[in-house]
Amino acid sequence: MMGLILFCPTLVGAVLPLPAGENGIGFDISGGITLNSGNSNQTVINGGYNFAYQQNSFGYQSKLELFYGQNDGITQVSNGTWEHSLIHTLNKRLNLSGNLGIEYDRVAQIASRTSMDIGVLYKISQSKKNKASLSATVRGEILNGMGDTEDKTGARLVLGISNEHSFSDTASFKFNCQYTPSIIDPFNDYRLELQSSLSVLTKRPVWLTLKVRERFNSQPLDDVKQNDLTLVTALTLSF
Repeated sequence: MMGLILFCPTLVGAVLPLPAGENGIGFDISGGITLNSGNSNQTVINGGYNFAYQQNSFGYQSKLELFYGQNDGITQVSNGTWEHSLIHTLNKRLNLSGNLGIEYDRVAQIASRTSMDIGVLYKISQSKKNKASLSATVRGEILNGMGDTEDKTGARLVLGISNEHSFSDTASFKFNCQYTPSIIDPFNDYRLELQSSLSVLTKRPVWLTLKVRERFNSQPLDDVKQNDLTLVTALTLSF
C-alpha cells in the first residue's frame, strides 16, 4: 500500500560514497522514517552508515542498513544488511571486486543469509555529472531460516547496473538494478531489486534523501509475499 512518507530529522544511517578516483576516506551516517508495503504494511525507523576508503588502485567500503518497528510493544519489522567490499582498479574502466554480506529479515523468515561474491565492475561513464557502471559477480549463499523454515545453500549470478546523475553540486539522482538468478535454475529461482533515490543538500554537511526500493523474490520462504516495496526518507550527514 502506497502512502504518505513521514520525515524524521532526529535519527541517523548512510548513502553517499567517496567520489570515484579520489584518494582518502569518506563517511556518511543517516536515518529517518520508512514505509513498507508487501510483507509488512507498517511505518518503521531506519538507520545505518557508509564508510569508504580509497588509496590509488585499492578501495574498501563498509555499509550497514537497518530497519526496525514495533506495534503494541511487539517487534513486527526487523531487517538489515551489513556489507564489506574490496575493489582493485585494473584500469580507468575495469575493476575487480569481492564482497562479503550478511542479511537478516524477520518478516521474510530469514534468520541470516551470508553471501560471498567475486566479480568485475565496468565503468561506462565517469564524468563529473554522470556516473554509470555494469557489474557481474558469482555469489555463494548460505541461508538459515527462522523456526521450521528450511535452510538453503546455493550459487548465484549477480548482474547489476547503476547510474548516478548530478543535477548540480546540491542535488543528485541514483538508480540501481540488481538481478540475482540461481545458477542451477535461473528462470524459476531469481531475485530482482530496483532502487532509486534523490538527494538534496539542505545545509552542509546535511542532505535530505528520498528513496524507493522494490524487491521481488520468485521463490520466497513459507507465507512470505514475492513483492516487497519500501519507501525511505532520511537525513544524511556526509563527511
